[in-house]
Amino acid sequence: MLTQRKSRQNNHKNYIGLKLWQKMILSTIALICITLGIAYINPIFDFDMSKILSSSTTLFSILVGFFIASAMSNFLRLKTLISSETGGLFSVYKFADLIDGTLGEEVKEAIDKYIITGFDWELEDYVENTQKEFEKIYDILKKKKSLPDNDKEQQALDFLMNDLGNLPGIRNEISMVAKTTLNSLYWILLITLAALTIFAVLMGTQFTFVSILLAVCISAAVLFALFLLDEIDKNRLNENDIAFRNFNQLLITLGRLPYYLEEDIKTNRVKVDYTKPYRLCKMNNDSSEREIIVVNP
Repeated sequence: MLTQRKSRQNNHKNYIGLKLWQKMILSTIALICITLGIAYINPIFDFDMSKILSSSTTLFSILVGFFIASAMSNFLRLKTLISSETGGLFSVYKFADLIDGTLGEEVKEAIDKYIITGFDWELEDYVENTQKEFEKIYDILKKKKSLPDNDKEQQALDFLMNDLGNLPGIRNEISMVAKTTLNSLYWILLITLAALTIFAVLMGTQFTFVSILLAVCISAAVLFALFLLDEIDKNRLNENDIAFRNFNQLLITLGRLPYYLEEDIKTNRVKVDYTKPYRLCKMNNDSSEREIIVVNP
């Protein structure tokens, strides 16, 4: 199966970066080397370094705590909204199938296309770029002109329209809470305060095991707070569950095979169950087309 690929590569799922634990290991190694060097030189300053440390630590802890709480609130809300969207889509299919089997199959096909198109985009972008596929579900249901034959079908139609009516609001809220909370100005402020804090800690380090250990631990904790904030703000925390597993679980529930992009597997963004068949999207060399194949265990 060949389909045209999105041309906006910057919005595609192309994030290739270190995981949180990898960042921490590398930064800790670097901190150990820097701390040993500074402790060995033992520089002497003519001003009190503790004043810089206390001021920067206080401001940094207040700001990073506030931003982590704000970003985590958005992240948890995003998880709830995605669960509501996948649940609503499944309900729409089940009620459509209850009304008419043929209608249910058409709705299932439209939902499948909607989901696999969404995999082409990051969470903060997929709502805006799947509007056409989402409206296709409405178009299919609008073709159902005949009136319900009995009370059971009427009740199913009422529930279907209720679930369908809630989905645009859910999608709109997803597009808002999935955006990053921090802009460049906030990051500059946080990084400056973190740098001042680490600088003050390292400059006061003596060439002893306890002093070096404390300096490395404090500095690593400051960096970990920044790395964690970035993971939460960019929706990378538990990314496999929130961005991939939820939607693939819906596909499985609909009787379709799960769907993965080859580059997401290569960059370990997804966890694939290789004991079961799945659909794999492979890019051609010119990156203008993609091929979707079924991979069997």
